[in-house]
Amino acid sequence: MNCKEIYELLTAYLDGEVTSEKRAYIKAHLPGCPQCRAELEALSATQASLRGVLKLMADEVSPPARAWEKVQARLEKKSSWLDGLHRLLTSRIFQVATVTAAVIVIAVMAAIWQFGGVGQAPPIPAPAPAPAPAPAPAPSPTPVPVPAPAPAPTPAPAPTPEQPPPSYISLPPVEWEQIAPAVHNAGDKIEINLSFVNRTSKTAIMGPFPPEINIVRPNLKPGEGIVRSFPAGSGERFFEPGETVTYSITWNQRDDGGHQVVPGWYEVDLTVTSRRPSEENSGSIGGMATRVLILPPQGVMENTIEVNQSQTATDLPFTWGREEQRIAVTITLERVEMTADSVRFSALLTSPSYTLPQGPEMAPPQWLVSAYAQYTVDGVTKDAGVAGMRPLNEGLQLIWGFEPENLDPIPKGTKELTFTITKLGDWEGPWVFKIPLE
Repeated sequence: MNCKEIYELLTAYLDGEVTSEKRAYIKAHLPGCPQCRAELEALSATQASLRGVLKLMADEVSPPARAWEKVQARLEKKSSWLDGLHRLLTSRIFQVATVTAAVIVIAVMAAIWQFGGVGQAPPIPAPAPAPAPAPAPAPSPTPVPVPAPAPAPTPAPAPTPEQPPPSYISLPPVEWEQIAPAVHNAGDKIEINLSFVNRTSKTAIMGPFPPEINIVRPNLKPGEGIVRSFPAGSGERFFEPGETVTYSITWNQRDDGGHQVVPGWYEVDLTVTSRRPSEENSGSIGGMATRVLILPPQGVMENTIEVNQSQTATDLPFTWGREEQRIAVTITLERVEMTADSVRFSALLTSPSYTLPQGPEMAPPQWLVSAYAQYTVDGVTKDAGVAGMRPLNEGLQLIWGFEPENLDPIPKGTKELTFTITKLGDWEGPWVFKIPLE
């Protein structure tokens, strides 16, 4: 993912509506990207402000018994308030379009509820009784005074700047700085220098310090990928505003059992917990600090192979617009790019049902599916993860091994490489491609 793609997911991230894989990647990306982090904080603050506005509106949903007679007066009273709400919504429209659209719908429904309900006719007032005729000499009856309407409840005061409304996510004050990936030969001792920084203008406390640090083999099941753990410390550390603290670990390329790990990519994962001295509860943020590549002793292959092999599956169930169809899907493995630090597989999905109704910049929604794959090197199978996608006029391009999701490079001397697409959306594979390397 790049920053543009992460920008588009931040609102769903705040609402807890992204997949666990995307959430983990976004959490790992935020500490090293000030722009995305600032956008997340702005979105969180905007959502909190809008919730405050809706609360004020909900507090006023308490109409008197004779509300219909006062509708005109209430509308005049609220016109300036609604103008203010409109200005609030439009001030962030280009940054939080999804959030504001949802809030506008909620606000309209609340207003309809307040003023009588959807499609509900106003209550018909009971007819006044006909006055009884009075004798001519009798005086006119004294009018009965009408009691003044009860005053409207006073809305709760808006939070002051010193007490901002709560947000969905409270980012902890201490973060870590991202480190560029490093390449090492098998058997080297790997020194990893981690930097923790308090980017705020107030003192912060990080604890425990140092945090627990794990060396993880990616693309394995949760709980199975940790190969080496460095335990957390038992104390806390104060950070002055803007202060950076460096902590180093040395990894000898062995797992917790003392065995040499296999060549390939590894992640350095950690969770930072911190708070301000005036706060009782701490906030945590976890993710990847850096990646490490261990090269095989024999070196790696560097070459690009134009494969252009196709596999077609027919009679696949396909539903779009409530219409049940049976379609054919052809996947063509176009090329394999083997580099010094990775391998990349590029394929093209085509089908008679593939169209671009939203234009070439957006994939057809019915084809936004997860494409899982794996590759086998001389009998050893490795997970290739989920493909990145790019809509083209002729089909959907699928790419495995895009940065930063680098795959393990191909060792020198490999005789055969097999690439298998195991699942495409709800369709089970495999689509199998054998690529000779000799």
